[in-house]
Amino acid sequence: MTKAGTLSGGEAGRQRPAVRLWRRSSPPGDGKGLPGAGKARWALLSGLLAFLAFPPAGLAPLALVALVPLMRVVFDPAVRSSARAFRLGWLGAAGFFLLLLHWLLLLANDEVTIPGIMLPALFVVAAYLGIYFGLASALAHWLGRRTRVPGELWLCLTWVLVDWLRSSGEIGFPWGGLGYAFARMPTVIRLPPGRASGGSLSGSSA
Repeated sequence: MTKAGTLSGGEAGRQRPAVRLWRRSSPPGDGKGLPGAGKARWALLSGLLAFLAFPPAGLAPLALVALVPLMRVVFDPAVRSSARAFRLGWLGAAGFFLLLLHWLLLLANDEVTIPGIMLPALFVVAAYLGIYFGLASALAHWLGRRTRVPGELWLCLTWVLVDWLRSSGEIGFPWGGLGYAFARMPTVIRLPPGRASGGSLSGSSA
């Protein structure tokens, strides 16, 4: 019994390091990066900064840094899926368009086809336009994790791409391109090829 007890005790002693070695790590996102609510606030901050770059505030230089808070959360170590990056990009962009297109609510009932429709229309349009930039964030996140190119640079490129896509075609909607924030500063947007998309690139790459 003593030998068996000694043996079992020795075995238990030898097993202890193994227990520590295989101890479960913290779930993804715990202990690193921002909490979920914090990420949402940073994404919305990007939308607010982009809105302030346009009239009536007209603080155009803010367009140069508007995407920085969004980059902070999309490429946070806790954001391990492109789907989550999509949600953050969508949230920031939807918030931006809700603010930018607030003037729709100021239209008189006799100026619209269906009185009272502008409030739901505003939310629908903002949600729709947010999809483009959700895709830009998701694609940048995916590429950033699989290439040596920093995700922030990918976001600059994908942002310009989706900005061009949403402005093209029969249902194109060019409102809100970051380049238009510099409409009163032509020297800033005189970038090849001389379009507002070039201004978007300069704004998103700051």
